[in-house]
Amino acid sequence: MVARIDAATMLGHEFDLRLTLTGLGAPLMLKEMATPGALIRFQGPLTVGFAQDTVLIASVAFDGVPPDIFTLLLDFGASGQGAVTVIPQEAMH
Repeated sequence: MVARIDAATMLGHEFDLRLTLTGLGAPLMLKEMATPGALIRFQGPLTVGFAQDTVLIASVAFDGVPPDIFTLLLDFGASGQGAVTVIPQEAMH
């Protein structure tokens, strides 16, 4: 599985993320996503098949001041976990 952050836009204490997940082997099911101190919402669970690009939209809301950079943990259940670094950009006004 390859995970790529296509966009990470900050709006106040919340980020809108656009991720592309690419399957490299047997189908995997993304069950949850997590980062310390944040609530994450996305349409899941989500299955990603072999050689398939799957676009995922997620919202990450922090309780306090959001960090300049953070790690998003991707949980694939029994298949394991992976992490991707998020470097947000300010929203254009």
